[in-house]
Amino acid sequence: MTKTRKREKFSCDEKLENSKFDFVKNSKWFLIAPIVIVLVGLVMFFTLGFNLGIDFTGGSNMTIFIDNSGEYASEVLDVDEDFAEIQNRIEEVLKEHGLKISSIQKTSISDVELGVSGGDAVYVEFQNDSALSTEQINAVNDEIHLELLKTFGFVAEDVTLEEVENFDNSALVINGGISTASEDSGILMNIMIALLVALVLVFLYVGLRFDFTTGFASILAIFHDILVMIAVMLICRIQINTSFFVALFVVLILSTNNTITMFDRLREDVKMARNANSKIDNRQIANVSVKKMLTTSIIVAITSILLVLLTTLVAVPGVRECLFEILVGAVAGIYSSLFITPALWAVAYKAKKKKKSTNTPNAKSEVVEVEG
Repeated sequence: MTKTRKREKFSCDEKLENSKFDFVKNSKWFLIAPIVIVLVGLVMFFTLGFNLGIDFTGGSNMTIFIDNSGEYASEVLDVDEDFAEIQNRIEEVLKEHGLKISSIQKTSISDVELGVSGGDAVYVEFQNDSALSTEQINAVNDEIHLELLKTFGFVAEDVTLEEVENFDNSALVINGGISTASEDSGILMNIMIALLVALVLVFLYVGLRFDFTTGFASILAIFHDILVMIAVMLICRIQINTSFFVALFVVLILSTNNTITMFDRLREDVKMARNANSKIDNRQIANVSVKKMLTTSIIVAITSILLVLLTTLVAVPGVRECLFEILVGAVAGIYSSLFITPALWAVAYKAKKKKKSTNTPNAKSEVVEVEG
């Protein structure tokens, strides 16, 4: 009789831990992708610059009531089912004046005189023509207001600017006025100061928890994540508004967490080597730590990507951009914590040495004291 051999259960963790691939030795190859991304981002920055939103350039906004009953307009629209059509109509109106939508999102509108309470509406932001004066911008906005009223069937096509205020339905498109860049000029400075303070606090925390060489490595990893995120925003021409800086701080938190998790793993593996009276080989320990963390990190990355993709299906455009920014930074953070940070640690980490004297005055021996 032939004995059937029992099939061994496949273990991804075991396969990775037993692999002979040297992550530290090949770390230079892992640097190619982020370097290329950052260089392309620099080219985009010096040629086209950031795609700044109205939070930093100034702009105007309109709120447009969407009549889903036919009571106020000659055409019935649904804000959910016809959102793409609504957006296209607004874009056509703005295009006639050389403008385009910066952001659009669903909202609600109320008007006591017209009997509208919490009605469906869309809120639109668009940049102004920087070559125009404030008076000229206001005149253009008045024209856009009238054209939107006509486009959505609230007034007849032959109504003029002088006549439109006589119609009650003119309140169903609200001209929100102008916001200038100077109103938001202090935002960027405050955010940059807060970011610098956060980086200093991260450096001190990691330095005190581990050592300051490790703290410096963590700051380099965070700079990598932020630079890659900014470069991707430049390459993809994602509009930069205040929500970008919200994403920046979220990425800072995620990057710090990823880095500390990896350093904790490294410290535990150093302790295991010390307890086994093994030689402290930085490169070997870094490789072992990466292989132990790789499966978990890949699962986290895939889960994050799926979560963001699912959320974008129901999110408004402004939120989608913010989620995309966070996703890019999170993936960059996982990448650096696995393939860059351990290599930096392997190069920079040194166990402290102290001399311990024996009973014989001239006899001395060196004892390695491992930090952790």
